[in-house]
Amino acid sequence: MRLRPWVPGALLLAAAALTLAVRLHGSPWPSELWLVHRVQELPAQPWLDVARWINRVGGPAIQLPLVGGVILALAMARLVAEGAVLLWAELLRLLTEPLKEFVGGARPGFGVRVVEHATGYGFPSGHATAATVLGLALAWVAARHIRSTAWRTLAVGACLLWAVAAGWARVLVGAHWPVDVLGGWLWGAAFVAVALLVVLPLASTRGGRAAGGRAR
Repeated sequence: MRLRPWVPGALLLAAAALTLAVRLHGSPWPSELWLVHRVQELPAQPWLDVARWINRVGGPAIQLPLVGGVILALAMARLVAEGAVLLWAELLRLLTEPLKEFVGGARPGFGVRVVEHATGYGFPSGHATAATVLGLALAWVAARHIRSTAWRTLAVGACLLWAVAAGWARVLVGAHWPVDVLGGWLWGAAFVAVALLVVLPLASTRGGRAAGGRAR
């Protein structure tokens, strides 16, 4: 039985909505506090320096120009559909701020080592969402266009690792609860899935028309 294209997107949206419902019931859950303590048991050096570097690179000051550069590079390489998927996903990512305002999730405080005092609400993690959108979009591009199995696996793995590392870094510095990060991962993945559902049928239709025009 062939899986319909919209099914993965629907499942991701449902899972993302579940994390939203969990956070609406308050924070933190006991298991979250336990998990934060386990993550923060890592030696302060060098892991804290690594986490700070990841947070800095994943922040808006670097993330936004980076995404713009990637979209421009894809367009220059004539990978229009790939660039459009990333652009659509980034536009959908603008929903992160309304989600934060709607949920009003508190950030870690008492009982957690907070070394980076972030502002605003916590759910979903903006860093985790942004890293997931960029990482998944680039992983999809790599899977489509890198012919070497070894290099393709390396590229996809690096893109996914970046998304995971971005979430881990936010927990390590005490900026987010684990459910905030999980929500960021799931909402980011859902945004990419929706972007694929929007862009790929349009690209396929245009490609078919262009082929038909050349045939005549």
